[in-house]
Amino acid sequence: MSDAERAALLSAIAGSDGMDRVARLLDYHRRLPRPAVARCPHTGAVVHHSVDTGGIDGPWWRYESPLRPPEELPSTFFAFTGALRLADPLPKLDWLVKPGPEAPFVVRRLLLLEGMKAVVSALPVGGWDGWAITYFSDRPRTVERFNDWGASRYWVDGGRGVEWSSVSEDAEPIDFELGPWIERGSLQWIAPGDAEMRLQSTTAGCPYLGLPGRRTFQRVQYGTSWEPIPATAPR
Repeated sequence: MSDAERAALLSAIAGSDGMDRVARLLDYHRRLPRPAVARCPHTGAVVHHSVDTGGIDGPWWRYESPLRPPEELPSTFFAFTGALRLADPLPKLDWLVKPGPEAPFVVRRLLLLEGMKAVVSALPVGGWDGWAITYFSDRPRTVERFNDWGASRYWVDGGRGVEWSSVSEDAEPIDFELGPWIERGSLQWIAPGDAEMRLQSTTAGCPYLGLPGRRTFQRVQYGTSWEPIPATAPR
């Protein structure tokens, strides 16, 4: 879907109602991009995931009620997170968007698990710098995962069909110092623009180290962005 086609479709969605609106939302759903976001470190399989890379003004990015298709993911897939560096002008949205921090990060409690690995790759969204961070496990897990990128929950096939659960992103210990995780073998990366999706395992030449940007989960709505107010200890 081209930028012009996407803009026309979003405009049609906003101006429709009833069954006409449902039909247009289904068209959006069907035409969502499914870019390659990672290669599994355990199996070597290239993983694709739906993302509205045209901008955060699409229903895919609605934090509370995202419109997303079922994903075809390998059994080793565990979590899909991301980060996005915002720039003005911001879209004037009626709904809340939480596109992540402004630099790539890892979830500490996940990468401390034996057999858990993550892969970071570049994934621009709407002309802004973005990064996908995908987690893979070499064994089944019962631990909490992490909310899908931009969503208030995560989806998982629990054996009885697809179910969902959620965590509080703001309360999770996350780490922006990626170098040590690469050096311990827990984090790998893919060079921007690498169509072969080759995994890199050293800090040398890694473009994701020391990037600037806000280190909290941003909120975007009504044409503005803000950060969560830090919790204070009771007196």
